[in-house]
Amino acid sequence: MAKKKNEKNLVFNFRIVYLLMLMMGNTNLTFQMRAYDILNYVIGFFGIALLFLRVRRAKDYLKTPGIWLLVGLIGLYAVSSILNYSYGGISGFVSNGKATIWMACQMLLLYAYDMPSKEELNKEFQMMCWIIVSFNFLSVLISYGMLIVNYSKLYIGDGTSIMYGVVWNRLWGTFIDPNYGAVEAVVAILLSVYLFRERKKIWMRVFFMANIVLSLMYVVYSDSRTGMVVMAIAIVSYVFLGLFYTGKRIRRGIVSVLTCGAIAVCFALGVLGSFGEVKTVGLLPREAYLQIENNWGQNDAPPQQPTEDILEIGRGEEQLDSGTGSRRLAIWKSGLEIAKKSPIFGTTFRNLVPFAYSEVPEAYIIHNGDKVFWDLHNCFMNVLACQGIPALILFVAFVVIVLKKAITYLLKKPRIMLKEQVLLISVLATIAGAAMFNSMIMYVSSIETAIFWIFLGYCMQICHLEEELNA
Repeated sequence: MAKKKNEKNLVFNFRIVYLLMLMMGNTNLTFQMRAYDILNYVIGFFGIALLFLRVRRAKDYLKTPGIWLLVGLIGLYAVSSILNYSYGGISGFVSNGKATIWMACQMLLLYAYDMPSKEELNKEFQMMCWIIVSFNFLSVLISYGMLIVNYSKLYIGDGTSIMYGVVWNRLWGTFIDPNYGAVEAVVAILLSVYLFRERKKIWMRVFFMANIVLSLMYVVYSDSRTGMVVMAIAIVSYVFLGLFYTGKRIRRGIVSVLTCGAIAVCFALGVLGSFGEVKTVGLLPREAYLQIENNWGQNDAPPQQPTEDILEIGRGEEQLDSGTGSRRLAIWKSGLEIAKKSPIFGTTFRNLVPFAYSEVPEAYIIHNGDKVFWDLHNCFMNVLACQGIPALILFVAFVVIVLKKAITYLLKKPRIMLKEQVLLISVLATIAGAAMFNSMIMYVSSIETAIFWIFLGYCMQICHLEEELNA
């Protein structure tokens, strides 16, 4: 028992440091810091050591839903890495080796679990919520400060472009990518709403409310359509599930379900419809600052107004018309073209582009007159192209298993951690929705990916505890 407890503590510590590492890697404030590279290797070796410990006690984790399917996905990726060696060479092989390790850490350390206890689970869940909300608060606060002072910086070097502050009329702020930043902000809003309801201290409630407001403003100023979509998903799922239960009573019947759904949709439309007002009010401090800065030291000169192009935030019609919707369809079409060339073992994620240059030279991801796309902006499409049809079947089967578990829990008058489960399912739905338009959940190391696998593990543990209680 002591060994099991020590291992649980080590895995919990790994989850925390892994999440902190990704937070450090997903902000431009620590971009190209040597400390991050060192931390990456240290945590990687920590994860490998824990994987060996889990292999020794593999039978203790067999109750984790879909665990064998995930082991199959990891094994198939390793095989695909060997078979696709010729496309990426030694660098591609090493990169795929690292990807396999991180994939195993996400699925077997972040997600897989031993026999849980309600007290341990709740304590870990609360701490994870605080870490995510605290990091997000700092990120969106600094980002809003960048917006007010109109801070803008563009770094281009070594084939990498990093934006800071306001670039191309969008708020990147401290985030490497505003789409990922917007998704993280939406997740933080959900967590803050939950913590606001659970905590009674005034200073905590003020903190959570400030985080909600700043996160909402980041979604607005990032001008991320992915952010708007996942905001709608988050609101509809959380409000619907909140209305679906009154205490622990389920509102059964078609009329009740449709009523809950209609209220949730109307609430989401109301929030999205307020984006224009939020943008206007939030820009007032920026306008005042720019007026002061513009007139500083010009006491004898007539007052000047900030130009419209400086004050404007948001992409214009021309940018939107040429943008992401049609592009993503073309990217997904490239994924199908690549999958046809290697339907069984795929290309691996790291060799996707070299494979396309060699086998599908006319594919849109490499032949579009603009830039090379290193992923397919869709979780399922990435699995199909990077690992082939067998892996896609395993992945879809896994999705079905966890969905069945979660739905069964919700429909049987749950008694264990209902409020937490409603939050977890809403967060998972939010990230899953984002994964339909961006690369998350599979093959990438991002904050959203880590949150997804950690929270999916918590969700399944609550289902497990409920099943034991009803046994």
